[in-house]
Amino acid sequence: MPTSYHAGRSYTDTTYGDMPFFRTARNGQRVPLPASQAGNTMFFGTEVEVDNFDTTAGRTAAHAAAQAFADEHLCHIEHDGSLNNGFEIVSAPMTLSAHKATDWTGLFSTITANGGKAHETRTCGLHVHVSRAALGNDDRAKKLALGKILEMVERFQPEFSALARRNIADCQWARPTGYGHSLTDGSRAIRRKSDRIQSSQGIDCHDGARYRAVNLQNRSTIEFRFFKGTLNADTFYATLALVDGLVRYCKTHTTPDIHSTTFDSFIQWVGDDKLTAYWAERKSQVHRYRA
Repeated sequence: MPTSYHAGRSYTDTTYGDMPFFRTARNGQRVPLPASQAGNTMFFGTEVEVDNFDTTAGRTAAHAAAQAFADEHLCHIEHDGSLNNGFEIVSAPMTLSAHKATDWTGLFSTITANGGKAHETRTCGLHVHVSRAALGNDDRAKKLALGKILEMVERFQPEFSALARRNIADCQWARPTGYGHSLTDGSRAIRRKSDRIQSSQGIDCHDGARYRAVNLQNRSTIEFRFFKGTLNADTFYATLALVDGLVRYCKTHTTPDIHSTTFDSFIQWVGDDKLTAYWAERKSQVHRYRA
């Protein structure tokens, strides 16, 4: 099955309409490719919720700016019932480099200038989907990588909460997964636990079980739901680097490595400048999220 991505709440086909996948060429320019050529490359789909516009004119102008992205097949626009007076921007499937080659900074600035808000609201989140095909070359490898991801999100819940800018433990839309990590688990136990979590959430159900820090209900992606909304481009890029690094780390490191790592060493391994700077800024907030 080609790499695919979940657009909005319930759409789980390889494209949304004619929406292509995007990667970058050697010259750094963003280029489209059909889903059939996506393979097991890691693609991201982002859902940026914006809300609480001060005026109808401001909302209309911001919507027009997002529509310009949609006209280039870079996103589509959803109307979300959980928002008071806003909309949701759902990106096309893009690699990390393609996201960086896209002018999200300009779009976010236009939305903000017209009164749109994200982190100042109670309604907005930033959701990041990652293609399941990128987790491994076979089912066993994918289950093991997924289990390692769930373990790290649970074990470092205070650190992830600090970067997400909201407490995973208390968020009704992104509750903890209930993975039950143990530093004595071997690879077999990790795969078994990831199976258990997957079974408890179901696939393509799209019910309340999707309201987890890591939503596994989509057949073609895993969704990181715990980030608070943002229209700050640096925070947006740092978030994508965090998710990209987490998946790559869990794919390429052994079970003992995952058990013994520290969050600081993980961030250092990722090596992304924006994420490193953001972690330095947010690290002092970790104590707020410890039990």
